Amino acid sequence: MRPPGRPARAGRHPGYRLQEAGTKTASDPTFRFIELRLKKYAVLCYATEELLQDTTALAGIVQQGASEELDFMVNDDILNGSGAGGPHGILAPLRWSA
Repeated sequence: MRPPGRPARAGRHPGYRLQEAGTKTASDPTFRFIELRLKKYAVLCYATEELLQDTTALAGIVQQGASEELDFMVNDDILNGSGAGGPHGILAPLRWSA
């Protein structure tokens, strides 16, 4: 059974680990508002004059490189973000400020 004071994930559908022939406890879901503040990401791409002339190659290189870098940055923020100017990562230690 769920320990007292332990909410369901996201407050929607509580799950229980039941003993043999155990019973479920009825409860009302709880909801809360979460404020999300969007931040911008940017990738700087360098190109030679020759590459600027070959727009087909440049588009592929920029699309692949920028996509990989943005993917890395977002995933790194989600996991390891310091919370300073961006998200607090789920693996980063909590730092409480007074």
